[in-house]
Amino acid sequence: MPPPSVQTNLDSKWAAESNLTRFLALTGIFHLLALISVGLRLYARIGLVKTSGRDDFVVLLAVVSALRLFAYP
Repeated sequence: MPPPSVQTNLDSKWAAESNLTRFLALTGIFHLLALISVGLRLYARIGLVKTSGRDDFVVLLAVVSALRLFAYP
């Protein structure tokens, strides 16, 4: 809250709006992009090259953790 001497040009109706849907949509888009990129990485490593390493497991664990936090905040 600004001090009384400061005049704001904000519309009170606009300021009262919730941005939750925008934040959830943006977060969901980035999670989807991350899931696609990890899926492609795992497909290339396991499906095409027929090998995997500890880094693949760590990346998969990180994506599962991020999705869990996104789904159940």
